[in-house]
Amino acid sequence: MADVSFYGDAATDDASASSGAAAFGSVLQYVRHCLSIPFIYALFFPAVLMDLFVTLYNVAAFPLYGLPVVRRSDYVVFERRHLRYLGPVQRLNCWYCSYLNGLFAYFVEVGARTERYWCPIKATRRPIAPHRFYDEFAAYGDRKEWEGKNHGRETIGDICIPGHGDGKEGRNAVRGSEHERG
Repeated sequence: MADVSFYGDAATDDASASSGAAAFGSVLQYVRHCLSIPFIYALFFPAVLMDLFVTLYNVAAFPLYGLPVVRRSDYVVFERRHLRYLGPVQRLNCWYCSYLNGLFAYFVEVGARTERYWCPIKATRRPIAPHRFYDEFAAYGDRKEWEGKNHGRETIGDICIPGHGDGKEGRNAVRGSEHERG
C-alpha cells in the first residue's frame, strides 16, 4: 500500500499498488488535508486572545497570591524553524503546532497552579491526564485533609459564602453529604 504524503509524494514498496492508484490516493489525501485547513487554523485568533488573557492573569494575579509567575517561554518553544529540510508550508505548520501545543501546555500549568492554590481537591473520578500537582490534592470529601492542604487559608469562595465560620451552613454547603467528613 502506498505511504502518501500531504505534499504529493507517494513512497511505495514492491507490494504497493500501481502508480495510478498511488497518485489517486495522493490527490485524495491532499484534498482531505486542504479541506481540514480552515478548521485547524480557525483556532489561531481565539488562541491568541486566550494567550493574552491568561498571560495578563498570570502576571497580575500570581504575584498577588505569592506564586511564581509561569514563564511562557518555557512552554512555547519555536525551534523547528531552524530545520533547513522543511519547506515553507511545513515551517508554517510546525510554527503553528509549536505555538498551539506550547500554549496549551502553558494554560495547563497556569490552571494547575491556580487550582493548587484555590482548590486542591481531587475529583471523584481521576482525570485521564491530570496535571503535575493533582496527586498532592486532598481526596474528594476529606475535609480535614483539604484544610491541611489549604493551610487553613480562607478562599474567596469561603469569604463569599454567607455564614462561613459561624457554624451555620452557607448557601453552597452540601447538606447531609456522605462525602463530607469531619
